[in-house]
Amino acid sequence: MFWPSADSAGLTRRRQRATICPSMDSETAHDPSEAPPRRRMPTVMTLLACEVRKHARAKMPYIGLGAVAVMAALWPRTLTYYTDVSLSRPLTGFEKLVQTMQAMAGMLLPVFVTIFAATLVAGETSHRTLHYVLCRPISRMRLLTAKFLTALAYAALLLGAGAGVTIAVVAATHGYADLGGMAEWGAMRMVDPRHVVAQFWRQFALTLAMTLPPLFATAAFAVFFSVLFRNVGAAVGTAAGLLVALEPLKQLISLRRGVTIAPLVWSNYFSVPLELVNKFAAGTPNRWDMPETWRAMIIPAVWFVVFAAAAGYIMKRRDWA
Repeated sequence: MFWPSADSAGLTRRRQRATICPSMDSETAHDPSEAPPRRRMPTVMTLLACEVRKHARAKMPYIGLGAVAVMAALWPRTLTYYTDVSLSRPLTGFEKLVQTMQAMAGMLLPVFVTIFAATLVAGETSHRTLHYVLCRPISRMRLLTAKFLTALAYAALLLGAGAGVTIAVVAATHGYADLGGMAEWGAMRMVDPRHVVAQFWRQFALTLAMTLPPLFATAAFAVFFSVLFRNVGAAVGTAAGLLVALEPLKQLISLRRGVTIAPLVWSNYFSVPLELVNKFAAGTPNRWDMPETWRAMIIPAVWFVVFAAAAGYIMKRRDWA
């Protein structure tokens, strides 16, 4: 185990050893002629396994999963009719599924991903455990990479759990066969319903994968503030507050007359892929090669690299004593 235990006696002994323990860049703890053989530095996967075990025993990840499950169970019940200028009809099961995921991706998932990711490093510094962890032969970059991977895994877990529960709820209320009821509407009544249903599931799986880049950028955004602040409350509050404030600000700040910064902000693309498959479920042909579709993947990827690089720079340069 690489993580310090919570007993006071062990903590006192570790503090005493901290005065002589090496930094991550040191070669040995003592003179090479006297020191025992150096232990192998843990790999990223070993550190990731430690992170997963640690957070599996915490409450916060399960709060996020519970909130996602509750929204997935209740939101489809609030969706009843599809209405536009010329048509009013009951929503099909496919449309309820997509619209529920669209609301979840735009509202709930980013908030819980931000809260979770913002605690990953700041939680260690608040409890004064990160310094003692780094006294061991552990690479700072490997440790930060493991925390990034933990945040990304949690984002994917929330999205997958939301999709799974929503599918189960909609199938239970509509019947799995009725999920193909979308074939009766719009252009899809011209083709074999079985082909339409298979095509929908392929497009739905693709849109879920395309929803991950904005969530991953959100995780990197929160990890950056987790590294920047030593207090977990400040990290969570700042990251969550800025995420919420970005929604109105990105529409108000203009680059030039009539052009806002919204297309350049990763949070603008949380539900863009699901909007495309929602049009498909309503019977409207869609195209995946539109500029907005490419921006929904490229812009979040750029922001992810920016936040990850900034977090890595701070992690490497800061004195964590």
